[in-house]
Amino acid sequence: MQLVKDKYYYIEVLHSENTVGSNFKVAARHLDTKFVSSMTGFAKEEIQKIKVTSTVEREIQQVTVSNLNAGSATNEVQEVTIEENSGSLSDATYQLCIYGVCTKMVQTITDGTEIGNALSDLPCFDSTESVSVTSKTLTSGAPGAKLTVTFNSERGN
Repeated sequence: MQLVKDKYYYIEVLHSENTVGSNFKVAARHLDTKFVSSMTGFAKEEIQKIKVTSTVEREIQQVTVSNLNAGSATNEVQEVTIEENSGSLSDATYQLCIYGVCTKMVQTITDGTEIGNALSDLPCFDSTESVSVTSKTLTSGAPGAKLTVTFNSERGN
């Protein structure tokens, strides 16, 4: 779709701002048709100066929690099975990911302590939290390891 002088178009700017940063997206649509991504190539030579301003209004909310019983937190426990198709336990590598953030590459033969440290180093955990991992070699079926991953956190299960 080529933009034509004196024709009306709908252009939308979506601006968002948070503690990580700010960004915006621009969408253009002809008033009576759908403007799809495959059509945007025609607009690449056009230069637009778009100024976006916003006002951030801080909101104060109050949350009341009642009827709490004192007790201990329950840590989340997950089991992960790693199987190799090489026919024997080797140095194959993999990563574990949480919330889209992944550990460094670890090997199937890596011990649980090192895997736990790799998970604990992820930015989704603060200094009061940790991850412990026990690793056991699979005794039947395909070669590999079974990981028991315990998230030591007051966030609970």
